[in-house]
Amino acid sequence: MHTKPSYDELERRIERLDQAESALKQAQEALRKSEEMCRLLLESGEEGILIIQEGKIRFLNPRGLAFMGYSLEEMLSRDMLTFIHPDDRGWIAPLCLAKLAGEDVPSGSCFRVIHKNGSVRWVQSRSTLLDWEGKPALLSFLTNVDDRKRAEEKYRLLVENAGEAIYVAQAGKLTFVNKKTMEISGYSEQELTSGPFIEFIHPDDRTMVLERHIRRQRGEDLPSCYPFRIVHRSGEIRWVELRAVAIQWEGKPATLNFLSDITERKRAEEALRESELFLKETQRIARLGGWKANPFTDYLAWTDGAYDIMEADPNCQPGFTEGLRFFLPDCAASIREKVMACMTTGEPFVLECRLVTESDKQLWTEFRGIAPVTEGERSYVIGTIQDITERKQALQEDERLRAQFLQAQKMESVGRLAGGVAHDFNNSLQMILGYADLALMKADKSQRIHAEIEKIRSAATRATNIVRQLLVFARKQTIAPEALDVNDTVGGMLKMLHRLIGEDIDLTWIPGPDLWQVKMDPSQVDQILANLCVNARDAISGVGEIRVETCNAVLDRGYCQNHIGAVPGQYVLLAVGDNGCGMDRDIMAQIFEPFFTTKEADKGTGLGLATVYGIVKQNNGYIEVQSEPGKESVFKVFLPRHEGEEEVPSAPAAGPGDSLTIGTETVLLVEDQGPVLELGRRLLVELGYTVLTAGTPDEALRLAEAYAEPIHLLFTDVILPQMNGKDLAGRLAALRPGLKCLFMSGHTANVIAHRGVIEKGMHFIQKPFSIKELSAKILEVLGQT
Repeated sequence: MHTKPSYDELERRIERLDQAESALKQAQEALRKSEEMCRLLLESGEEGILIIQEGKIRFLNPRGLAFMGYSLEEMLSRDMLTFIHPDDRGWIAPLCLAKLAGEDVPSGSCFRVIHKNGSVRWVQSRSTLLDWEGKPALLSFLTNVDDRKRAEEKYRLLVENAGEAIYVAQAGKLTFVNKKTMEISGYSEQELTSGPFIEFIHPDDRTMVLERHIRRQRGEDLPSCYPFRIVHRSGEIRWVELRAVAIQWEGKPATLNFLSDITERKRAEEALRESELFLKETQRIARLGGWKANPFTDYLAWTDGAYDIMEADPNCQPGFTEGLRFFLPDCAASIREKVMACMTTGEPFVLECRLVTESDKQLWTEFRGIAPVTEGERSYVIGTIQDITERKQALQEDERLRAQFLQAQKMESVGRLAGGVAHDFNNSLQMILGYADLALMKADKSQRIHAEIEKIRSAATRATNIVRQLLVFARKQTIAPEALDVNDTVGGMLKMLHRLIGEDIDLTWIPGPDLWQVKMDPSQVDQILANLCVNARDAISGVGEIRVETCNAVLDRGYCQNHIGAVPGQYVLLAVGDNGCGMDRDIMAQIFEPFFTTKEADKGTGLGLATVYGIVKQNNGYIEVQSEPGKESVFKVFLPRHEGEEEVPSAPAAGPGDSLTIGTETVLLVEDQGPVLELGRRLLVELGYTVLTAGTPDEALRLAEAYAEPIHLLFTDVILPQMNGKDLAGRLAALRPGLKCLFMSGHTANVIAHRGVIEKGMHFIQKPFSIKELSAKILEVLGQT
């Protein structure tokens, strides 16, 4: 049973109805305002808004209409794909269908639409699924990105056609590469982006590059530019230079990299480095440095080569005045003067200067400067400095050797002169000496004329000795060499040497042990020793000492290069030293010249040392002199070692004695000089011999063939017309078997002997000879002594 509501209840119900109606009106007003707001948003928004249902456009706001260029009637109920660029339709349609089907696909996409006027424009779309009038539809918001896309296209073209390689590295791979990257590497885009980018880097540089990429992506502050090597697809190694910055790429850390091919630059740098190294090494070898200086501003700069020459600290950078401290005062003054003049007049200069290095070595340098150079606000003279010490020493040595060579040539010329005049001079002396002997045999000793003839003979003998000494100097005298021990020879002369040098001078004899043998005429050793000891005696004033020493010596190539005339090999050294007055260089340069002497006119002939020199040279030896004024002198004679079998010295021939032995044999005398032939005949007749004379070899042959009696001795000159004496002896030996031969000559002995050495079995007498010497020699040849 229903009860009737009270009045108060009715009022409350009415009040609630009024409140509900008011709320409804408020909601309706809010909805109206919301609808108005949505309308305003749709009509005035910056984005185009459209609803697509079943592929048709169901709604498009004014912004979208303005963007497309069509009216609303032209757009509604038309297929959406008709407004999309043909190249994008293929992927847009499947994407919309998948979205309508509720699949999880990206909500945004960027594609091109076709404006009513035919232009193509880029839009960015964001879509969401909604219910439209009971059916599924897509609500899409379109943003005009045409300007952005065109800008992106411009940047893409710039990146693609950039002059350097540009790539993005991310997580160890290349996610973007431009054309230049492909060109530099030789690989395609697919090859570059499909694998780890580290594979394209040279193995030796991979660790360094990878480490830098990782650290840069971590945000570490690293040098943004550095070089490394890549391996081109062809296998060629190329140098590249990288500049990289850390970026976000598609929401993830990455590096944007700019790569330049610097292969040619590297090659040029390497070529430059090699060129600089080559230049530096050649300058080091040439001991050459460079400099630039301005004495007015005290500016100075040196190259490494100049520092090396002066042995200065490269960190030392002295001014011009301080730099001159390395040079000797006179040189420093000249350098300053020349550089100042060059600065003002531009005149180049060349100076030879001496400097002292930091280690106190004194060097000769060549200091060159050219016209001044202006560089910005600075002007200076540039030039070179070269160490020419070795060149100067070589020039000095060359001058010394040249002087030695000229001296040797002069000595050789004098020797040839001596040998050339010997023949005629000896023939003349032979006439004087021979007729003096004949005259002495006739004159009574009690008569005054005998003494006068004796003086003539004595003068001729002295002249004969001088000629023989000249021939010794010329290395053309007759010798009879044999193997000998120099110690034995010197030992046998000591008593004679003591008498020769006098009692005030001590003679010290120091024989060397196990001395090698030499092969030479023993009389020549006597001559060397006697002349050297006399020379030493004359150099000593008052008491003193002469030392005679022997030893074995070896001259090497280095010694011989610095001593003209010396030949490498083994020698026996005979040294004679004294503590006399010594000699200066001028005297030492002339001591071996014939007739040169520092003694008084009646104290010597100047042939003693010339004789020593000739003997040494004839025996293929070498002589050296060491002396200074006020100090001792040492003459060193190097005689070649004889390595043949030991020979027993021959016994000396008997002297002529005081009396003449009269012979009875027949002698065939051959001489082309008529006066000498007549003299020879008279001497032989005086000695008791039967004499046949001939002026030519042909005449001698006819005589020998026609003469019925025996001929015992051929006494012939060596130099004859038609044939020489040796050949004549051979011809006569065929006619007269057993014929003895004695050769004579005013020429030197090397005419009949090889290099001045008489062959065994030959007999020779040198003109001029005395009648006693002739008598003794004939007896020796005929075997009667």
